[in-house]
Amino acid sequence: SEFFLQALTVDGVTIGVIFANLDMVAMFREELRTVTYAGCDGTFKTTPSSPKQFRRGSLMTFQIVYKNVSFPIVYALLSMATEQAYISFFRVVRNMLPLDYDGLTIITDYDSSRCSQRVDYNVVGSISASQL
Repeated sequence: SEFFLQALTVDGVTIGVIFANLDMVAMFREELRTVTYAGCDGTFKTTPSSPKQFRRGSLMTFQIVYKNVSFPIVYALLSMATEQAYISFFRVVRNMLPLDYDGLTIITDYDSSRCSQRVDYNVVGSISASQL
């Protein structure tokens, strides 16, 4: 099975690692193009104790909703929960997954009052994926 593994960096500093099963992505390429809803969530309770920088980090998951069932596809261990970390995560996801981003809504639990409004994305309880 082909496994994707890449460091996530912000301003030249490694802030996490992102991983996914590329064989699964290739196998379901056509189905992925029909997805209209996805989700993104992070947990601070399920993180490794080693390496040290992830002890207070988070485990992010990017899930797609296909036939009313949520499937996690991309995972990332992040050492920080910052806007730049999330932007880095979403850029890799967008390059990896063959989704129809013009018609995709990404459901999140981000606090919209704490999110900045940017030209390249908009967070209001959900992200307009075409703007990622």
